[in-house]
Amino acid sequence: MTGGYTGKVKKVTEDDIQGAKDIVVQKATSDAQKELKGQISSDSVMPDNAISTSITSASTQTKSGTIAENFTYEATVKGQRNSV
Repeated sequence: MTGGYTGKVKKVTEDDIQGAKDIVVQKATSDAQKELKGQISSDSVMPDNAISTSITSASTQTKSGTIAENFTYEATVKGQRNSV
């Protein structure tokens, strides 16, 4: 047999997927908190513990071992104001 190619390929790992999840969930949580804080009047103060968040979904269709330059990870976070 002749021909062929030797080179490097980018492969998605479990660490890549977990890292993407951490970043996306952190960003979505931060955005939810900012949105809730923006709903109160400017002369009011809302402490951080007055907001609770929960992850309602987090996923990617890319599997570990897939050869890809990049992939998409999506998360949905629900936020609500707590009584303090």
